[in-house]
Amino acid sequence: MEPKHKRSSFGLYEIALLKENPYTHEVRARQISFTAEFKRIFWARYQAGEYIPAIFESLGYDPEILGIARMYSLASNLRKCVAEGREFTSGYTNRAKSYRGTGRNSTPDTSAMQHELTYLRQQVEFLKKITELGGGTERRR
Repeated sequence: MEPKHKRSSFGLYEIALLKENPYTHEVRARQISFTAEFKRIFWARYQAGEYIPAIFESLGYDPEILGIARMYSLASNLRKCVAEGREFTSGYTNRAKSYRGTGRNSTPDTSAMQHELTYLRQQVEFLKKITELGGGTERRR
């Protein structure tokens, strides 16, 4: 049976069912996140060419509850994670966390911040040169 193509939110029973799965990291009405172990198993089987809904089903998830979009978006997100050289972690692996940090003692991604600072300085220097070449605030017609 093909899974539904669109799922927006989980009902209370579905949330309770999803929470029982040991591979579920967290589940909310509109979101589910998976453990790092689940992601590693999923990725290995996905790379071996297994059908995505079949992988979920064999690991204890009902494809009808999750919906096709959620299942395929996991594969897409893991593909990006692998391409960027990041490890699989439990929960969401959002790039924005590198700036916010993941806790009180975490440090921001200084290399990315340094790159942005250098880029912004280059932009300021470029704008200064354009202003100098333009002869001030006069506009030509």
